[in-house]
Amino acid sequence: MMKNNNQVSIPVIKRLPRYHRYLEELKNMGVVRISSKELSSRMGLTASQIRQDLNCFGGFGQQGYGYNVDFLHKEIGNILDLVEKYVKTNIKFSDLKDYIPYAVNINMDTIQTEQLPGESKILNGIWFFLNDEEETKQVVNTLFSE
Repeated sequence: MMKNNNQVSIPVIKRLPRYHRYLEELKNMGVVRISSKELSSRMGLTASQIRQDLNCFGGFGQQGYGYNVDFLHKEIGNILDLVEKYVKTNIKFSDLKDYIPYAVNINMDTIQTEQLPGESKILNGIWFFLNDEEETKQVVNTLFSE
């Protein structure tokens, strides 16, 4: 049900995990449907903002009825699952999605990177990177003392 012709703004993306958490709480409380007005009072957003956010992904609500909590929870979960499917990491997505609001605000111009000193080795058919511990300490101390 996702629209293909519009880009979704960063603030909307940042709010998705929050919507998902609130909808999960509502679902667990047995709430079947909720209006944008009711959801806005719980989340501290305006009803208009909620409608605009959710319309970025298609028509989830119905005027006079509101939103089906279970359906909307699943759909937002599906959207968040796309990230899990296409981003490879050793962090569980259930933990990672809570950091999305912070990650989208990172200023890439302020990130400093370094390569750890060491060498590549293949031992028993497995590739390893063996860092030089003393030189690595120096790099870490330099990065975090600035």
